[in-house]
Amino acid sequence: MLQHNLSTRRKQSRQAVRFGFLCLLGALFLLASPTASSAGQRVVTIFFTTLSLPYADETINAGFEVDLARAVFARRGITVQAVFMPKDRAAERLAAGKAQGMVPVRVDRAEDMLFESRPYVAYQNVYLHHAHSPCTVRKLEDIFKGHLVAFHMAGKYLGQDFVRLASASPSYEELVDQNAQVRRFLIRKDCSIVIDQNIYEHLITRLDLTGEVGDVCLHSFFHNPQRTFVFVSNELRQLFNEGLREVMRDGTYQRLVNIYGIVPASAVMVE
Repeated sequence: MLQHNLSTRRKQSRQAVRFGFLCLLGALFLLASPTASSAGQRVVTIFFTTLSLPYADETINAGFEVDLARAVFARRGITVQAVFMPKDRAAERLAAGKAQGMVPVRVDRAEDMLFESRPYVAYQNVYLHHAHSPCTVRKLEDIFKGHLVAFHMAGKYLGQDFVRLASASPSYEELVDQNAQVRRFLIRKDCSIVIDQNIYEHLITRLDLTGEVGDVCLHSFFHNPQRTFVFVSNELRQLFNEGLREVMRDGTYQRLVNIYGIVPASAVMVE
């Protein structure tokens, strides 16, 4: 079990994310302009999920995964058209031939019938509670002793033990809107949450908070799967994998990690 205080990292993350977005917006303007791609250039449409900051942000047509995909495919002269929608709808429309790829992959759906890329980062699902909370957390069962709010369909990613304990808890709930999830956590000091650490760190830099955020403690109980893209063809998968190795080697990947404050998985290594 990993446990630490997020106060210092949160302050550093705020500064890094704000500076990164200022730098990023200029580049996005150029990418979005009609002259950014030459006539006849190949375009690949990829579905990105909504409500998944900092991985994908529909409001600025960007995000860690969006920018990573663009950087990877640009090396092969391919322009990425990002379309944002909920995961369930994206899977259905991908199957109907409306795009050539999507992310993230739903573990309970038939995306394994498609072509899955190599991993580029991992989920960082964690349990968070306020540092002043009197509860003692040593094992998974302990997180259900109070009011726990998890992300939507958390059980699909966190395992059968989590599902069993959540089903028996009268004070467990899930929220689709993770902005609302984080706000409730910050306002209601009796509340604890299960959330991706990258999403949490990003959201608290953007929420209009009144007053200082208190110290928060983090516990990692979960085996977190790696994040991957899926594509409709093996050709696109191979192009992505080749480009991913290149952006990891030349520093582009690390620059995006720094901009968005991502905690990369140690298992995601350059081959």
